[in-house]
Amino acid sequence: MTDRRTSGSARLAAWTLAGIVALGAAVGSSGGCDPAPIENKGCDSDHDCVAGYLCCPSQKVCLTPEQVCVDAGNWPKVVPTYAPLSMDKFTVFAASQSGLNMGDPQVADLHPDMVIRGWQQWSFYGIVEEYYTQAAFPYMRDVQSQGIKFLGGAAATALFKSQFPNDPQSFDDFATVDPYGRQVPHDGLSPGMHRASLANPAFRDYLVGIAAIQLRGGVDGLNFEDLNETYQGAGPEAYGNVGPGYYGNEGFDKYSLADFNAFLLDKYAGRDVRQLFDMPAHNYLRADVPAGDLVRNFDYRKYLVDRGVADDPLGAMLPPDQRASWGGNPLAEDWGRAKSDRPAFGASNFVDQAVPYRYWREIVDRLRILARTLQPSKEIFISAKGIYPFVDFQSVALNDWNADGPNGAPLIFLPLDAGKTRLDARQSLQPAFLKIKDLAAAFTPDAPVVVYLDGLQPAYDALTPQERSDYWRIYAAEAYANGLFFAFRLTTPTDPMYPPPATATEGGVFPLMRELAVFYKAHEDLYHHVRPSSAEVSTSLPAAAAVMIAVSDRAGSSPPARLVHLVNHDYQLRGAGADAGLVPQQNFTASIPVTAPVSSVMLVSPDLPPSAPPQPLEYTEDNGRITVSLPSLLAYDVVVVSY
Repeated sequence: MTDRRTSGSARLAAWTLAGIVALGAAVGSSGGCDPAPIENKGCDSDHDCVAGYLCCPSQKVCLTPEQVCVDAGNWPKVVPTYAPLSMDKFTVFAASQSGLNMGDPQVADLHPDMVIRGWQQWSFYGIVEEYYTQAAFPYMRDVQSQGIKFLGGAAATALFKSQFPNDPQSFDDFATVDPYGRQVPHDGLSPGMHRASLANPAFRDYLVGIAAIQLRGGVDGLNFEDLNETYQGAGPEAYGNVGPGYYGNEGFDKYSLADFNAFLLDKYAGRDVRQLFDMPAHNYLRADVPAGDLVRNFDYRKYLVDRGVADDPLGAMLPPDQRASWGGNPLAEDWGRAKSDRPAFGASNFVDQAVPYRYWREIVDRLRILARTLQPSKEIFISAKGIYPFVDFQSVALNDWNADGPNGAPLIFLPLDAGKTRLDARQSLQPAFLKIKDLAAAFTPDAPVVVYLDGLQPAYDALTPQERSDYWRIYAAEAYANGLFFAFRLTTPTDPMYPPPATATEGGVFPLMRELAVFYKAHEDLYHHVRPSSAEVSTSLPAAAAVMIAVSDRAGSSPPARLVHLVNHDYQLRGAGADAGLVPQQNFTASIPVTAPVSSVMLVSPDLPPSAPPQPLEYTEDNGRITVSLPSLLAYDVVVVSY
């Protein structure tokens, strides 16, 4: 359909993206027309409309620029499938946000297969091509010349007035609002930050334009952040740091409201929604009026205000025993409560359908077409922070404010002692990693999962260099053992409140990262074309030794084998003058079920000397099991049972 933008957005394309937005729209815009109807004059083109009106082809109606043209029907009934690009050659990943005016020499030294976030557009940094040409593109090309794939990216919904110094109208059009129509500040996250509406087709054009600059420069892929934050709402900073977290009181811009009407009309076609949701006579949903006519059709914002629930539309601030009622808002369940970076798989609510399956899907489709125009010799890799469909790999940020645990509690990815100051490596992250893997598999079962420490990590940065090294030896091993990949944290964002070591080198952990990268690359066959096994493996070690065990079976082109991963969690906490760190396990056995005659049993470990070949292990075989003798276990061993 023809794309209608606000006049402010058109000016934005002229001053900041130098025509690239137009190219993005030409090769794949499926957005909606801007603004919707005041009269139902039918149309096939703008020539059929009276002066001052534009044709909305999806609904064949003439609209005023103040209303919203929407693609009214065809909301997802089933989850679309997507075949990701092959990632067989990618085993070692790095996260290195070095900024657009500098590079990171650690990348070349580590030599990962892919940098999943080499930079990221933020505020006005990265919205025009000049920000990249002096340092960013030359640095990227130097990295690529060494065979390393380089991904750029953008902050999908973080919005600042500084991005529009000459065009405040575009900022006002892009910024989403609360149920009263007020823009919601997010100064507690970043001074001056607001959230943009991904429902606004002109803002999606804007994002595609930023990505197009990077694609034209030659990036190998793009990674987007904060896709579903349009609907997160104000956080504790807006309520004096009290309450349960984010409140869902945001995302009520006219574009989202128009799409919500279309969603409801499609979901409840043929039903009396006026009675079903207690809509008043002066404000109810009508199938005979275009969905984007917020004057004569349903206005969800007005509905919330009239019901007295606009301050807490989703009941988030209610006592826990009252939240099931959604705070007296009958439409809250259909609207949905966004979980940061975690749209619910197979959800029937608006938020968790609109972001991943309409807005994000359109962006991905357009970017792939645009990339083939700008870089015809290759396909680009696309990912997004969190867990989403239509990606080539899941890039899952490990933050302590996630809600992935039981009853929405956070999963812990940096285990600390009771004082919250020392690494407590006695704790295994295996359950947390498996939960992330299961969540990701629902959306993209064939895409690898890459986890990384995201953003500011003051607790991690406060660890000693030895503790940071222990963290990577133990928990990178647990991720790889359980079928995930852990991107090495090379360069971090900084904040005056938290003066961390800005690089892995300054933090004293880079030499170990380099050794681990060499190991994982050299043994990539242990981590590709394998499937998890439920085979029960036991050891002769006492339970107090706390060894994590993961079993997988190798298939495909490699010789068939059973892989038994052992990660040591016998750990002495630092402090009290005691010897600290890993406690090696000595001279124990592992009992392993096998499914065919065994040809050899070998030990592979990053704790062996770097040049050491796999070590043969002694074993005995009896009644479908073998008993393997292991001389020691420091941090991570893999027992390779070949058939």
